[in-house]
Amino acid sequence: MDVEILRFSEEHLPAVAEFSESTWSRPRTQSYYHWRYLECRGFHRQFLALRGSECLAMVSAFRKTYLLGGVIGHCLEVFDWYCRPGLKGGGLGGRVMRALMEEPEPILVCGGTVDTLARLPHM
Repeated sequence: MDVEILRFSEEHLPAVAEFSESTWSRPRTQSYYHWRYLECRGFHRQFLALRGSECLAMVSAFRKTYLLGGVIGHCLEVFDWYCRPGLKGGGLGGRVMRALMEEPEPILVCGGTVDTLARLPHM
């Protein structure tokens, strides 16, 4: 089955909840998932790599206001850029990041792992 890169929508919540549970030590309640993934959609962007109903990688970004060169504007501040460990190096992380890069706002990444910092200049 092919991997699709998609913008997060409510129908993906079960796959993202399972991904979150297998990836991070965060709350595991429906109220948390609703708050984290659905209530913030007005100022949040998220792209997923899905194979069927399984989330393999994702990237999230908050739309925030910054002062850039004396001009107030919006940027996408990246967080939660992650790929399942067995799939790292296969390009899925890059594919979800490239989908985010298609958004009209500039992207800002603050810090990250050694792998992240090595990879970003090539994107």
